Amino acid sequence: MKNLIRGGKPYNEASISQFQKLNTIIHMKTDLEGFINDENIMHYPRCFYLKITRRKSMSEENVVKLKLCLIGEGSVGKTSLIKRFVYETFDDTYISTIGTKITKKDMVLKDPSTGADVSVTILVWDIMGQKGFRELLQEAYFYGAQGLIAVCDITNKFSFDEIGDWVSSAFEVTGEVPIAFMANKFDLKDSSEFSIQDLEEYASKFKSSFALPSSAKTGMNVEEAFHRLGHEILKK
Repeated sequence: MKNLIRGGKPYNEASISQFQKLNTIIHMKTDLEGFINDENIMHYPRCFYLKITRRKSMSEENVVKLKLCLIGEGSVGKTSLIKRFVYETFDDTYISTIGTKITKKDMVLKDPSTGADVSVTILVWDIMGQKGFRELLQEAYFYGAQGLIAVCDITNKFSFDEIGDWVSSAFEVTGEVPIAFMANKFDLKDSSEFSIQDLEEYASKFKSSFALPSSAKTGMNVEEAFHRLGHEILKK
């Protein structure tokens, strides 16, 4: 990593450990150079910044970069959905997300206006599912997000009841960006505590007709959700 900056003063490589002592642990899952955002600047709490400078190739100039944030309570399966989408794997061992994880996936979508293929790099942001952490990172986490995936657990009514607070918190920063609602763990639907119709009605309050049952375990509607949300963003 290059050019770690705090208050305009660069750190050298030996000082990276100071950057790593942030209250929030940021797990960079891929090579970050060149795709964080168009300005190549990411904001962290306590006025820390990561600035990466790299000349773009001609092919990169034609790639559309989308930032998507997954929101919802802890243990609803956000991280598992990302693993299924990006790596096509599933692990039912629950490990709580610490801080924020960013995962990248390249894909091709159809341009809604022309029908032409569009190369897209999706940056999927996964946040720790505790309210206090959300409030701490609200601005840094949601800033620049072009779409949201709101995830609840079909077997947990509390996760459904709380999803509105997550959406409202995100919209305070992003404005009314496209949003998908997912009732995850649908492979356990026999233990459902709310219905997909309930989720559809709730989604309509946020002007979204996009509410799907999903399962990170089976892959049900995972690819579909990310693709549809990507198309909605490209329409904007």
